[in-house]
Amino acid sequence: MNIQLTPSLVLTDERAESRYGIPLLVNKQDDATAYGPADIIDVYHQVQPAAHLAHRFGKRLKGEEREAVANFLRQWPDGPQL
Repeated sequence: MNIQLTPSLVLTDERAESRYGIPLLVNKQDDATAYGPADIIDVYHQVQPAAHLAHRFGKRLKGEEREAVANFLRQWPDGPQL
């Protein structure tokens, strides 16, 4: 599943780094680097954990897409959750 959160950010479980169907955040602007929720990412001139970006855009989603974002966020229990 690929979920386009922004023009440059995609949540996907179709990469080798994905385990057990849990998606990763991929930034297509920086050579398609994959990030987990606690990884620090620099997007739109803001440095923050990837979970904060996924949470912000994931709140707008419904159904399977929202559940995929929730699965991504659950990997970091201390981070934001849906």
